[in-house]
Amino acid sequence: MDQKMFDADRSASFGAACQAMGDTSTAEQWFRHARAAITIEPNPWQDHIAVMHSMLECGRDDLVRALLDDRSGHPHGSFFWDAEWLVHLLRTGRFDLAREFQDLPGWDVPYEVLTVLAELGFADLLETWGDHNWAVGDELFEPARRGTPPVRPPAPTDQDVRELAERYARIQGIPHSQRRRPIEELIRAAAERGHISAVLDLLERLPERGDFNDRPSAAFGAIWLLFTGFDRPPF
Repeated sequence: MDQKMFDADRSASFGAACQAMGDTSTAEQWFRHARAAITIEPNPWQDHIAVMHSMLECGRDDLVRALLDDRSGHPHGSFFWDAEWLVHLLRTGRFDLAREFQDLPGWDVPYEVLTVLAELGFADLLETWGDHNWAVGDELFEPARRGTPPVRPPAPTDQDVRELAERYARIQGIPHSQRRRPIEELIRAAAERGHISAVLDLLERLPERGDFNDRPSAAFGAIWLLFTGFDRPPF
């Protein structure tokens, strides 16, 4: 197999597969090619993160550390998946790596990360990580101090059901051609409150634009909201 045909992400995936099957020498070759194939276009850090993710999942934390320590190869700034990446590191117990990314130039602490720290019960980290660019309120500190992760999926309260029904009733007064976005927002709200039956009903009413992407995208976003609290998979 010609490694030159593979980009950084795919090369790292092959390396991780070889590592998982015990073929360490071949894995090393793929990982070396993955590092050499890293680019910073179109999004800084995207290839770096893809390669590190594969390395982490097959237990090669040493290679991740080497890549992270190579400061001369770091692009400037973060990229649009920084929240998901930091959330993944925190939820898998890799606080040291998450801290190193947060300390890199151009990387801030996304609010989603503070939410995870609150869910995990780390009130001290919530304060030190959040103070420099967020005003952390009691809505995060209280669950952090309790140290009790939220129940997933949540269950809607009677008030939740009434509010969702009222929002749906207002949508009925909107022309059909303008309902897609309001229904998407209502699906998200229903998922955040754990109203699964409402999510299923609303998906059937979501107008399609002809590319067959709207309903699958809304469905996957709802699933992730229900079970993780975020509308995108954290890696």
